[in-house]
Amino acid sequence: MNRDNWSVTDLDELYKEASQTLALLPSALKKNKLNYWPDYKQNYWEVYNYHSVGKVRITPTANQVSRLEFALAIGLEIDRDDNQLIWKVASTSVFRVRGIAWLKLAKHYRCDRRTVKRRYEQALIRLYYHLKKS
Repeated sequence: MNRDNWSVTDLDELYKEASQTLALLPSALKKNKLNYWPDYKQNYWEVYNYHSVGKVRITPTANQVSRLEFALAIGLEIDRDDNQLIWKVASTSVFRVRGIAWLKLAKHYRCDRRTVKRRYEQALIRLYYHLKKS
């Protein structure tokens, strides 16, 4: 991907999309579900409106995965604290209607939510200038 044409808001959206892509990817380890209930005969009322519907799994597209790889690659080039902050902010907003959970992040960093937001914006600006420089 081109490293020159990114604005700060584009980088913000890139990391939010990358975080959603990570959430949509299948897990590395398959969780086995064990069932120990004994078999019994079901009557009419227990099987009313029963049908087997599999889970709908939305998989990310190839473009989303390539943007995720780009976000991971540029994240390795910046400061570790900035990288962690950017990913934590992006991961709190995954599938959340109200956006980023600033209060949750503020409790994690033990400071005010506005301070976390300011640090996040500064980290994105430093990332922007790092991409412009390289």
